[in-house]
Amino acid sequence: MTSFTIINASQLQLVFSERIKNPAALQAKNYALTPSIDIQLISAQRDTVKLYLAEKLISGTNYQISVRNLRDVFGNIMESTSLTREYLEISPAGPGDVVINEILYQRAGATAPEFVELYNRSSENFNLANWQLGDGTDLIDIGQLIQLKAGQYILLTGNEKLASTKANGHYLPGFPSLNDNEEAVYIRSDRQVTIDSLYYYSRWGGSDGISIERKDPLAASNDASNWTTSESQDGASAGNINGSYSPDESPPGILFSSRKTDGLIEVRFTEFIQISESLVFTLDGSALPVEQFVPSRGNRIWLNTPSGKQKKGKSATISIQNLTDVKGNITPSASIPIAESVTPGSVVINEIMYNPLSESEDNQPDQSEYIELRNTRDYAISLEGFSLHDAPDENDEIQTLVPVSSTSTYLPANGHLLIHADEALDFSESQTAEFFELSGLDPNRTVRIDRGTLSLASQNDAIYLADSTGATIDSVYYDESWQNPNIVDTRGVALERINPNGPSSDASNWSSSTTDKGGTPGSENSIYQIPGTQPEEIGISFTPNPFSPDDDGYEDHLFINYTLDQPDYLLKVRIFDRYGRLVRELVDGEQAGYEGSLQWDGLTDSGNRNRIGIFVVLFEAYDSSNGSDRTFKEVVVLARQL
Repeated sequence: MTSFTIINASQLQLVFSERIKNPAALQAKNYALTPSIDIQLISAQRDTVKLYLAEKLISGTNYQISVRNLRDVFGNIMESTSLTREYLEISPAGPGDVVINEILYQRAGATAPEFVELYNRSSENFNLANWQLGDGTDLIDIGQLIQLKAGQYILLTGNEKLASTKANGHYLPGFPSLNDNEEAVYIRSDRQVTIDSLYYYSRWGGSDGISIERKDPLAASNDASNWTTSESQDGASAGNINGSYSPDESPPGILFSSRKTDGLIEVRFTEFIQISESLVFTLDGSALPVEQFVPSRGNRIWLNTPSGKQKKGKSATISIQNLTDVKGNITPSASIPIAESVTPGSVVINEIMYNPLSESEDNQPDQSEYIELRNTRDYAISLEGFSLHDAPDENDEIQTLVPVSSTSTYLPANGHLLIHADEALDFSESQTAEFFELSGLDPNRTVRIDRGTLSLASQNDAIYLADSTGATIDSVYYDESWQNPNIVDTRGVALERINPNGPSSDASNWSSSTTDKGGTPGSENSIYQIPGTQPEEIGISFTPNPFSPDDDGYEDHLFINYTLDQPDYLLKVRIFDRYGRLVRELVDGEQAGYEGSLQWDGLTDSGNRNRIGIFVVLFEAYDSSNGSDRTFKEVVVLARQL
């Protein structure tokens, strides 16, 4: 007897190595089934015998068939023999009963294997005969009598050696050649029902000879957050429970929300969600109906905006009730601001670390270059697709820095974004995080450039911030001379912007960080100041007065605020000490506009400190075209801590 097959619960099939002869083959006494079930009918043809049972087999039970006294056509009597098989009750499979659980799509070498692992996550048993495995271009028959029990794994591969080393490995001639970058993979039942499908990307994980694994078989197949790089570099987990198996017990969160040009609001989530009657989206108390939701892209949704709620450039927050993921985890309530499109001046370059400390023998973490951006608006702003570049050269060419990813990147109202260059994938392991002790900084407020340095120069360098179309949002032409002249060694000291709304490339709006660590990446600048309001009447005012330029980061700069009666004036502003001696010519010939602010750092024209005391500000606005002019003279007090 060469094979024993259980065709169904009432029918067995035996195949022999040669033709057998009746009538012995038709006598029930020559067959014994354990556990015992009576044989009701026997048919015999050539080398095959079929046994029809009086009772049905029990699923999950091992049955042994024993055969004796059969003769071949020459009258030779066969030796008594027996074979054992497990009977499984087979059910038709539906979508999601079997899932793609692991994929090795990038070979370690030309002859190395690729594979797809399947997992039966249902409580039923399936026969995979006549099922199909496909990718974006090929579709092949699994073509084998493969019984897949509930909770069991199988490995499908085009590599005979790998299949032979796995107890549940199956060699498939014509196995699809999986792409290294991205590819569709799906399985289809004998009834042409798609049981599972996904479209993977290389960013999901995996590398040469290392697979990607599903974290939770019960979570969504097409959800990138449900996949990761296998921790087993020899494929040891293939055909078994994944090494990265981690049941999804975390409720879904909100990543990003933005207003689209067609008026819809897009909301993105940390994982795939499901639509339910209890799921509610609101904006300022008004319900937001769902316009579009595609389950295969289940980590995002598009909402309709109620009439009167479509104003751009206004702070707005979406509230969500009963947000549920595919696994069934629920977030009772959550909210996120709606990010508006970035416009020139809405986001500015706020801090620059261009000359970091890097000492090999100081037993201290090294600094690294970074650039900090700041949102100058009172509403969230999207930075998806942004980039940095330097000034165009004589051939109008630029060097561009593009983040590893800016997908779903946004700045909350008046918030900061830290841009750093580091080879460490996790920000908490970067040089910037270690030196400035930023392990607790929200990783959504950082972006990484995949290189060792930002290549910032110390002198006469330019930084441009561009949106996804390449349009300039802000630019700074900085120089080392912008540092505080009283600091002897400016290595490891960042340039910080004083007034976020002030001019970007004006040296008077920048100075050295006053912190012990030399910078404030990810938080408010140490020298941050904003001017007071302009005078309601024509004239000038000071903020603060007194001011104290002692480099402690508090009221170090004087803002001279002005209001004029026409926009065409040019300004000449000079500062005198109490003896009438000129100590600083602040501006000469600068265009004024109706109103504005100027800054004084308390230094003389030669960069020296002034003594404490009273100073006179002579503010002159003149228009030579019509002969009009305005002159104001006010007193300010320069103070320091004694």
